Amino acid sequence: DRLQAELDSRPGKFTLGAVLGVLGAVLLGAALLSFVAANWEAIPRLARVGLILSVIIAGYLGGAWRAGKGDALFSQVLYLLAAIAFGGGIALIGQMYHLSGDAASAALVWCLATLFAALVLASGNLAGMAGIVGLFYLFTIFSESSWHSVNYVWTVPLLSAAIALIARLTHTRIGLHAAVWLFLAMFVFIRLEN
Repeated sequence: DRLQAELDSRPGKFTLGAVLGVLGAVLLGAALLSFVAANWEAIPRLARVGLILSVIIAGYLGGAWRAGKGDALFSQVLYLLAAIAFGGGIALIGQMYHLSGDAASAALVWCLATLFAALVLASGNLAGMAGIVGLFYLFTIFSESSWHSVNYVWTVPLLSAAIALIARLTHTRIGLHAAVWLFLAMFVFIRLEN
């Protein structure tokens, strides 16, 4: 009974509801981005930017409001939705204004912004999302020739350490796992590069 009570009191339990909530946030974010991308030309430019910004702001503020009410699941879902909208917003606005840049730079900005949000909002799920975006950054390095392909050997370990630190501060295993996978993936890429 004491062992079960201790297990129940630990934060960051892995439950079916949490998995379905995160999956729902990912699918809702993908649906939102697909809707905006499909109707991109029909929406005026100012409305496009406003729609993306409103989803980001509503996700982060709504998540903070729900976290203040003690809702541990829906607040994380809203945070993830806002982080996905931020990443999609980088791509859509870059395309709209014909900004030149590589995907690795966009992925790095997305990863750093998600890490910042994870730190400010004390969200372990956002730390895990930053790890996933960090893996995307690592994959994009090798598909492009830019300054990233030379400097990923120091950029990726710094990202991994930052993700692990924020995961420790938020007491989550998801972020720690993401940091470890990102660090290990770097060695795989080093091996493939040689």
